[in-house]
Amino acid sequence: MENGPCLPDITAIIRLKFKMPSNETRKPNLWEQAQMLGRIVSKLISEAFTAPILHQPEDIEMGGVSPHSSAPRSSRTSTSSKPPWVDRRNFEAIEAIEDGAFVKLLLQHLDPDNKLDPNDCDVVERAHGTYNYCAILSVANDDARYVIKVPAIGTAAVWQAGDAYNLRNEVYTMKYISCNTNVPIPKIYGWDDSLDNAIGAPYTLMHAVLGMPAHYLWDDKNDLHNPSMKVDTARRNFLKNLANTMAELRHLAFDKIGALHFTQDPEEQDAIPPTVSHYFSANSDGTLSQIDAHSSSEEYFQAKKDAFGEALTKDKPDGTLEDFEYGIQAFYDFVFQAYPFTPQDRAEPETFVLAHNDLDLQNIYVDSAGHIVGIIDWDNTRTVPRCIGYAALPLFLRKDWEDPGYDFEEHLPTWTLDEYRGFYDECMCDATAFADGKFTRKSKFYAAAAMAMEGCNEDWSDFLQRMFKEIAPLREIDMMQFLTRLGRDGGWPDAERMLKREIGALFNP
Repeated sequence: MENGPCLPDITAIIRLKFKMPSNETRKPNLWEQAQMLGRIVSKLISEAFTAPILHQPEDIEMGGVSPHSSAPRSSRTSTSSKPPWVDRRNFEAIEAIEDGAFVKLLLQHLDPDNKLDPNDCDVVERAHGTYNYCAILSVANDDARYVIKVPAIGTAAVWQAGDAYNLRNEVYTMKYISCNTNVPIPKIYGWDDSLDNAIGAPYTLMHAVLGMPAHYLWDDKNDLHNPSMKVDTARRNFLKNLANTMAELRHLAFDKIGALHFTQDPEEQDAIPPTVSHYFSANSDGTLSQIDAHSSSEEYFQAKKDAFGEALTKDKPDGTLEDFEYGIQAFYDFVFQAYPFTPQDRAEPETFVLAHNDLDLQNIYVDSAGHIVGIIDWDNTRTVPRCIGYAALPLFLRKDWEDPGYDFEEHLPTWTLDEYRGFYDECMCDATAFADGKFTRKSKFYAAAAMAMEGCNEDWSDFLQRMFKEIAPLREIDMMQFLTRLGRDGGWPDAERMLKREIGALFNP
């Protein structure tokens, strides 16, 4: 009998790297392999993803079955090294802003003629999220509430021109969406991208959204696993309203991937429409780099793969990877060759759509019947490929695919999520006449793949582990051995043909 390919003792490699007892004979299962694989390279990934891609990549020929084996390994290596991450946030400084300063700022916008008494205006609540600090204010004889949102990096020590540029375009993006769609966005009363104002910090002043965050409706702990008809009806009504709301963004299409750039306030009469241009992203050392726009989906996803490759080779002086690391890159090559990451129709110019960067329950406000009354937190809204744009599943419907620690005891079980995903997909297809709605159901795959390249998962290898479960021929395969064999010089034509076929079928809308 002819000998098969000589594969390394993966268990021995894992034991060597993690100093596991040599007398442990049990073979790691698929889940443990994924965790071990992630641990092997997680330190290589964790810091490298904090720095953005500085240049648009050259077009890369992706034809053929084995894209990774057509070039020598020396052309696929890097010697990049990045310093530890510098956290520029300073919540303590922002929290120190006195109530009187917030009141003064609010009245400057609401009462320029000084008719109101400052004593009739109060800061009723303060809160902060991950990146912003908010002061919520009330005014006597006014049922409305007002929010002053201050970025946590809005201090003299770290605020930079690029930060001001980002804030300015984020404000105008919200106004532009509000002017051109029916998406319920908080009204903006004023903003400043400098520190020269009453609070000494950049800010956005908005109308506070009424209603309640949608998690109060969705995560009903009394009916989590066995929802009553009333709860299920409210959830479905909420999903239908959310799909119709997000589908409003179908009216806005753009020719590039990036951030909207404005030359004037979108609320001005006959305002010039925005173009798509660059934005600024923080480097690990606290400086900012300009991220240029991309002209195609292929270019956009290739940039993500390039950053991932740099992360793998970090701290390796000669840039040489182990075979299983080359196998990881090869696997992702087949993922991003598949449609819709690589467009099928190249005759028509590709267009792109907006995507909310954090469409989760805490940022969606509803009434008791599930009607959408407001969507907040539009920071970092960008134009993106349509498969991960406005029609994609919201975060709470795909967390089982993106959170390695997803606990169905605390959240909806996956089979219930599948039912709601199917319903949301139907609603989005109806709202978009099956245009971008065709991407909705499988957007959990598309979004997870893109996030894995950015190191957004707690354990980036979770995506690979899930893919091995989804692809039937791989379900009983040792993942580490497969990736090691796939990454060897010369490729593995039989496995490559299988991956191209199976991933293509899995990702096809």
